[in-house]
Amino acid sequence: MAATVCSYEIFSEPHANITLNPLNAAFRVELERTADDPGQPGVPDTDPAQQDPRAHRVPTWNVFEGWKITKLHYLRRLDGDVIPQGCTDWWQQQFPTFAANASGNLVPPPGFEPPTMPVAVQYPEWIGPANSE
Repeated sequence: MAATVCSYEIFSEPHANITLNPLNAAFRVELERTADDPGQPGVPDTDPAQQDPRAHRVPTWNVFEGWKITKLHYLRRLDGDVIPQGCTDWWQQQFPTFAANASGNLVPPPGFEPPTMPVAVQYPEWIGPANSE
């Protein structure tokens, strides 16, 4: 199993934010299932707008049990890596005023002030296996 993780950071206080200039933080993660048992099903968190009180409990189970990361690679255009178009599309959706530079990275317009966001409950929440209650 493999996935690409596209990211950027928004801080709670105003200051320089190098993750937004340029937008190019992407990682390739490859995982291998090491257990035969698929594990216990979790309680799905189907609504990011609703907070579930169970999310604040620190996990008491190994959330990575049965999985092993076999490869973690930081994607860098300078090294010849290709950042998936899906990342660029998602970043463009988040920051519609950004434009691609000569390297293909999205960069902010002149005078751009990085947004801030108060620390909030994160999604997805830590909700344990369905029978852990």
